[in-house]
Amino acid sequence: MPGSVILAFIAGAMLPLQAAVNAQLGRMLGSSIWPTAMSGAVMTAALVIVGLIGTGTLPRIGEPWAFPWWAWTGGLFGCFALAATTAVAPRLGVATMFAIVIAGQSRAR
Repeated sequence: MPGSVILAFIAGAMLPLQAAVNAQLGRMLGSSIWPTAMSGAVMTAALVIVGLIGTGTLPRIGEPWAFPWWAWTGGLFGCFALAATTAVAPRLGVATMFAIVIAGQSRAR
């Protein structure tokens, strides 16, 4: 349990850092979409490497068309959240943005 709390705390600390880094990259690239895409590509590569090292196998996808339609929406939700935080962080500031994000999470059911 303490390890889980520490891991969750570190993850929470990384979210505003990711938003700030992506916002700065967005200013350099002139768009909030491209840093989101780059972040997603780096995230995908890192997770594939960690997955291969951690499990030693490829995922058991089997017949992906047999999965329920909603099984694929998690990536879309993450994409939206990442793109939205990248877009609004420069306008609102990271602290204000995350206060609003947390408020949104408290209303989600």
